[in-house]
Amino acid sequence: MKIIEKLSVKQADNGAISPATYVCFGDSITQGGFECYVNHKGKIETVIDESSCYGAKLKRVLQILYPKGQINYINAGICGDKAVNALMRLEESVLQYHPDLVIVSFGANDSSKGMDGLEEFKQALDTIFRKIKATGADVIFLTSIKVNTYIDARLTEQELVEVAKRQIALTENGTKKAFWEAGKEIAKNNGVLICDCEKKWQKLSKNGVDTTALLANHINHPSREMHWMYVNEILNILFEN
Repeated sequence: MKIIEKLSVKQADNGAISPATYVCFGDSITQGGFECYVNHKGKIETVIDESSCYGAKLKRVLQILYPKGQINYINAGICGDKAVNALMRLEESVLQYHPDLVIVSFGANDSSKGMDGLEEFKQALDTIFRKIKATGADVIFLTSIKVNTYIDARLTEQELVEVAKRQIALTENGTKKAFWEAGKEIAKNNGVLICDCEKKWQKLSKNGVDTTALLANHINHPSREMHWMYVNEILNILFEN
């Protein structure tokens, strides 16, 4: 991977080349969205803690591994974002930084439209991958989350309960799976590496783990601790390719 090669060179000679740069391009999970609440206007708000998201944690680990390396990390996540909207901000959010690596994570919000939004998602994601790859950057597609499987008792606001019910319905009717599978297929077709964290969540569930209890908002945001799982999976890809 280009970013590891660059960090290795800088570890030996800090002034040899420019700093290593990576961008995390995605939705609320990428941005660092955790707990949710309903504000005084009846609008759902998300607590943002960027220092606890996987992109920030990844930088901390890379700095431990390469203490003499210089790392530029750009968090290009936006709560509620979808691939179609992300495509329109690709230049300003990602390409202008000339990254060595881009971690792309869309699909969670895209599926909220149901199967009617699948083709739109596929076309946008394909274009995102192609445009980033054309710059020479390495690209990883990150599948992100297994949503809630039940309505947690801590969800007391009706607005949040309705969101949780919708997530369950989209899982049960196969929509969530269809979007993740489509995303992975498009990634493969573009030579993009896949970090399948959603699959890891599925394995945890099959092995008796209450995955809903590991969600900060009890719906679709991993807890701060679970972002370390994402870091681990990303590191495996960085050092195996």
